[in-house]
Amino acid sequence: MSEGRQRDDVPAREESILAFEDFELHEATRTLVRGGDVVALTARPFALLAFLCRNRHRFVAKDELIEHVWSDVAVSDASLFTAVREVRRALGDSASHSRFIQTRRRDGYRFVADVAVLERRVENDFVGRRDVLAALVADAHRAADGHGGIVLVAGEPGIGKSRLVEEFAAGQRDVSRAWCWEGDGAPPYWPWIRLLRALCDDPRDAPLRDSIAGSPLAVLLTEWTTDAPPIEGHERPDARFRLFDAVRDLLARAAAARPRVLVIEDLHWADTSTLHLLEFVAHEAARERWLLVGTYRDAEAAPPHPLAETLGRVQRNAGVRVEPLGGLDEASVARLWSRWTGATPDVSQLRDTCARTGGNPLWIRALCGLAAEDASPSGRVHAPVREVLEALARRLAPRTREVLERAAVLGVEVSLARLAVVCETDERDLDPALRDAQRRGFVVPCAPGRIRFVHALIQESLVANLSHAESAALHARAAHALVAFHRTRAGPHLSEIADHFCRAAAHGEARNAADYSRRACEWALGRLAYDEAAAHARRAGAALEHLGGGHERERCDLLLAEADALARGGRLAESIVASRRAGEIARTHDDGLRLARAAVGSVGRLLPMGVLDADEVDLLGEALRRLGDRSPAMRAELLLRLSAHASAAGDPATSAARLADGAQLAFECGDARVQALALRTQAYNQAGGVDPLARIDAATRAFERAEASGDPETAAMSLFLRVTGSLVRGDLEAADRDARELERRVERQRLLEVEPFLLGHRATRLVMQGRYAEAEPLAIETARAGERIRSPVGSTYFGIPQLADIRRAQGRAAELAGPFAEAANRFPDQVAFLGPVALLLADAGERERARALLRRAAQMGFDRLPVDANRLALIAMFAEAAASLGDVEPVAPLYEMALPHADLYAVAGHAQAFLGPVSFSLGLLAGHAGRDESADAHLADALERAERLDSPPLVARTCWHWAQVLARRSRVDRARVEALLHRAAAAAEPIGMQLVLDGVRRERERLAAR
Repeated sequence: MSEGRQRDDVPAREESILAFEDFELHEATRTLVRGGDVVALTARPFALLAFLCRNRHRFVAKDELIEHVWSDVAVSDASLFTAVREVRRALGDSASHSRFIQTRRRDGYRFVADVAVLERRVENDFVGRRDVLAALVADAHRAADGHGGIVLVAGEPGIGKSRLVEEFAAGQRDVSRAWCWEGDGAPPYWPWIRLLRALCDDPRDAPLRDSIAGSPLAVLLTEWTTDAPPIEGHERPDARFRLFDAVRDLLARAAAARPRVLVIEDLHWADTSTLHLLEFVAHEAARERWLLVGTYRDAEAAPPHPLAETLGRVQRNAGVRVEPLGGLDEASVARLWSRWTGATPDVSQLRDTCARTGGNPLWIRALCGLAAEDASPSGRVHAPVREVLEALARRLAPRTREVLERAAVLGVEVSLARLAVVCETDERDLDPALRDAQRRGFVVPCAPGRIRFVHALIQESLVANLSHAESAALHARAAHALVAFHRTRAGPHLSEIADHFCRAAAHGEARNAADYSRRACEWALGRLAYDEAAAHARRAGAALEHLGGGHERERCDLLLAEADALARGGRLAESIVASRRAGEIARTHDDGLRLARAAVGSVGRLLPMGVLDADEVDLLGEALRRLGDRSPAMRAELLLRLSAHASAAGDPATSAARLADGAQLAFECGDARVQALALRTQAYNQAGGVDPLARIDAATRAFERAEASGDPETAAMSLFLRVTGSLVRGDLEAADRDARELERRVERQRLLEVEPFLLGHRATRLVMQGRYAEAEPLAIETARAGERIRSPVGSTYFGIPQLADIRRAQGRAAELAGPFAEAANRFPDQVAFLGPVALLLADAGERERARALLRRAAQMGFDRLPVDANRLALIAMFAEAAASLGDVEPVAPLYEMALPHADLYAVAGHAQAFLGPVSFSLGLLAGHAGRDESADAHLADALERAERLDSPPLVARTCWHWAQVLARRSRVDRARVEALLHRAAAAAEPIGMQLVLDGVRRERERLAAR
């Protein structure tokens, strides 16, 4: 929605004033007035008085008052008594003859005077956004009717995102509002924690609050449970899904009671876990009775920022949209200028202001502030924005500026208790400076005992003015203050403490930085915030750099912790890098157990996908030797990984031996995760590689183990092995049924690791039907999704096989011969790569290069083909390449290797390619070897199977190749050949299968020439 030319007819807002006797309590400005004069009252006593006034119908217990007024700091009852005494002194009240505050032992406090709620119309500085505001109001009405959603308001700093949300929220009921925290100091999921607290804080929502104890939400909302260790099951792989689903359920139950509006501001500062949770709840937002409004700076949301990926994902869901805000028009700028300066700008002044500010309200206000003091910055405001803000700051009183600079170190929103410690004073002494800052538009009060900078750019500008030494000293002071405040309940504050210590690490706080970052990592892991845990581990390692040498084992443990967190969060490539760095340290110190952990992390969670990685084999073997008999589960995993590599190397005996040993250990130690790995290894390798029933059986048992242990990724990959087993059997109905279930799991549980496999399967099914125009973009999407999966052949495994099938069909095989040839060159001792390259080269017309590859494969020996799920597909590629060249002698052994599987279908690994019936390959090998009767039987079977699958490409290829086999016999049945060629062309032409059409034309020309 464009913001360029909007008018503003939004009326002035009304401000609540609580009046009792001759006092007025102004909540908006947090001032107490008596007879027109301001009565001195500091922030926390004011918050206490306001809370009692608002709850005057009841006694408020001590604990409730402390929780509301001192929520950010641990205090004793003495602090409450002191605050009550200050309120009574300000009101001229006393405990013995109370006119205002009554005390009752065991019940607490109650405000007993009559209170009138007055409304005062205040001038509204909200301009230029009427259409956007109306759209948000309409969104809220739809949400109330059960059609909720998410609106993300985007724009540059100062453009008015927060002001728009504030105006919208003022007109709504049941609004819960939260902000993301700049930097690394906030606990994981911080804005969600604040939203959930707000949702459950109303007495009407007591059932919601009571349901939290014992649920996955307990790891976030410890104030309504205990500060005990994380709930049972937090280490289950599906723990984060269970937490996310619990949040979704609580939002749904809260909104079922009455519609809710949720606000999360500054999403560009959100921790990654917060963004993941946003993605999760977005799936069903359109069916809920809540509306979530978020704000973010669009310039900061470009890749590689995590928000960029989140924006792409959430916008795929119904009910989610982005609302960009532009600059205000001249009329709106003129209204703001008049309101903020008390003067009407002339035409030239107005145009100059619009040009210099781009209609940005924050810059307009900065110019107005300078204009009010007869000063004017030179040049364009957009270039020296900080200079304008600094010019305003220079006009502050020295004490005000000092307090604001120290507040800026603590963040955009600041606890007054913490600010007092950093300023080495008490809260009462801060009051004059903060009132001055509020009057000049730098800060505003927010929650009790807290202030917030009017805009983050003001806070950033003040921090930038501090030297590194000054900033570090203030951060150190803040960290030690937090440690003292939260000594008995540090958990929720570890992230903030660690952040302050890390910012002072180079100035004597490195040890504390490392220790508290490690503790923050452990806390985040227990709260299922994997990305934040990894970041804390990384910062702890960086802090160790300031301590010099002698900390290698600690560094190794931090790298392993980082790798574990990254792997749990689906960031596999980064996890592998961290694991390998840990492995280097463990090797140097001859630490077998740490080396084993590093080795397992270094190979990732996936099986080797038909490729022997010599480096991985060496690392796994060394780890197995050094581990000895320690940790049976770890030893079992090493054996199973080595078994999979032996299968990829075409060494079935070694693979079987290691699989047997590893499986025995896995089931003896009772580790369900390793047991599932043993079953997956069996399903993908050994008999499961070529026996679909064995694959389906092992995959089903692996799925059951993974489900029981709460491991959604392993369960999904096991389910996918069942899909491929059904494809090998030719049972498309069963394959599609499991694929639909898998699709639901991937979408709901956000299984990014599984997504490229599923996308590849979809593309393969489209290729099977000859729907190349639909398959090509999906194959490209598969390749992009596959970039997050670390594999030695990742560049040719995901998406590329489908593109290769499409390009071959289109007669453009040469375009993809290069990537496959490059992969073959990277693994010159592995015969598996030669078949796909030879087939592409043969189709591209490079027949001599293709022949050379087939001869090379024959010399290496086809017994070295992987004994896994790729085996039949590789045989099919070699057979078709040889048939295209008219020379099957080099690949003759493949016939006997394929014959036991004549009733199956050749499927590449994880369904990344479907080569058709094995009988098709057998027919080609037999036909070009002169075994006419066998060839006809095999090819007739292949054609029948292709028709049964309703696959035009398979029908076209089978008829074309069968015609070639018949045409090369000494006695040619021309009518039969022509019938097959006609049928091949009829199947190929509607789908644009140029390879077959060109082949049919050439075959007819050869027949005519005979």
